[in-house]
Amino acid sequence: MRIDVINIKELTEGMKQNWLIMQSSNPSLMNPFFHPELFIAVAKYYPDVYVALIYKENVLKGFLPFKRGSDSKEANPIRFCNYEGIISSPDQEWDIDMILKKMDLCIWKFDALVDFKGIRSKRGDSQERQALGIDLSCGLEAYWAYIQTKKVRLKDLNDKRRKLGVIKGPLKFVPNSYNTAVLNQFVQWIRARYNHDTAWANETQETLEHIYHMQSPGLQVIMPALYAGDEIVAVDFHIRYQDYLGGVLRTFNPNFEKFSVGVLLLHDIINEHKALGFNKFDLGPEPFQYKLEYSNSSFPTIKGDFRADCFKEQIKSINWLHQILLPVARIKGKIVSKLSKRK
Repeated sequence: MRIDVINIKELTEGMKQNWLIMQSSNPSLMNPFFHPELFIAVAKYYPDVYVALIYKENVLKGFLPFKRGSDSKEANPIRFCNYEGIISSPDQEWDIDMILKKMDLCIWKFDALVDFKGIRSKRGDSQERQALGIDLSCGLEAYWAYIQTKKVRLKDLNDKRRKLGVIKGPLKFVPNSYNTAVLNQFVQWIRARYNHDTAWANETQETLEHIYHMQSPGLQVIMPALYAGDEIVAVDFHIRYQDYLGGVLRTFNPNFEKFSVGVLLLHDIINEHKALGFNKFDLGPEPFQYKLEYSNSSFPTIKGDFRADCFKEQIKSINWLHQILLPVARIKGKIVSKLSKRK
């Protein structure tokens, strides 16, 4: 096995094509969060995004994207990329201890690792959790019939939609509301909700702008929004790759929280899925209540880390340093001894 680690921005067009071929061959990876252009877009703001090119018998067999931590021996999750994994065909098996060693890493941390059955590791700590989604392949009628079996209070939501319309004016769904002003408002709502600082808001807005302008066949970024009268009350930021929609961020105007405007927007996105070009909607691994209520599909992920045996390497480094410094110390000792005799 051979591994080359390069900055993600150094991917050639040929490498990208190999990446997309491997991704399309593996159903577990057919998700916009594994598209190479997303990692490249994020790297325009975060320069420490890398990818390991994994070769077997001199043939490129896999890609492992990661963010290098402040400790250069650590690989971390990449912001705005909801999942981690090795981009490869589904029949591959990986000795992660050997991979990390060849990458000169001691630990690989992940929040939601997919397609992990083919990864072997002797060290690390992880726990499994389900990533939730919406599958509309069988049609809207079948989907809503299933949701009603979960006792979701759809009538209450319809009442809220009606009341909000009376107060603010007719509700309108906009499939893509993107412009700089809407994006800025979107980021500010998130910032206020989670008490982020100005620096966070600036880097988030700039990165989302880079993501929005990604260009690749079958890849599209949309910001569906819900308006009440002339006022925007909820907006999402999603990435679509082929017929798969990936939810990046969702937020709403806090003044209208009591009307559940975020969920009302979710309803509109689901009902307009054909116009938006998707059948599958990834909701992510965090188990928020609305996800539990509206999901009808899931797949396993694991959160945790894999660790390489770096202790032996550290001992070797210490021994190597000792071998260099010992003669120096001896020479210094002789010099000090001679000087003291002269005194």
